[in-house]
This record gives sequence, structure tokens and C-alpha cells, in this order.
Amino acid sequence: MWSSRLFWKFFLSFAGLVLLVVCDCVAIVSDWQEEQLIDQVRRRLHDSAALLWNDVQAADLGFYLPTARRAKCWASSQTESKNEVSWK
Repeated sequence: MWSSRLFWKFFLSFAGLVLLVVCDCVAIVSDWQEEQLIDQVRRRLHDSAALLWNDVQAADLGFYLPTARRAKCWASSQTESKNEVSWK
């Protein structure tokens, strides 16, 4: 049996198919894992942006009055200084 050519052909074919299936499974799992990682990062960024947006909205409503006043004063000074610049 060990010296039979037919046995080795079948054995090598089977080993090749097993290797092919393992490589395909590894590729599928790697793609899935990459998608999961990207989705996790997107969710984390979305949640951070939503939390920051809530803070910005609260500042615009005046809940953080000192910060909002400073920001509004700075913004108005920036716009006024841009309007006052004359091109000579």
C-alpha cells in the first residue's frame, strides 16, 4: 500500500484539498475580522462625535456660559478683524 502510486495520488490530492480549504477559511475569517474592526472603530468615532455634538449644543444653548461667551467673543473678534482688513 505504501508503494502504490494510486495511494499517493489520492493522499496528495486530499492533502492539497485540505490545505486549500484551510487557506480559504483563514481568508474568510481574516476578512470578517477586518470588517468587525472597521465597524468597531466607526461606532466608536460615531459615539464620540455624538457626545461631542451634545457638548457643542449645550454650549450653544448657554449651559456653559463662560465657555460659550469666550467662544462667541473670540468668533466675533475674528469676523470683525476680517471685515476691517483693507487691501492697499
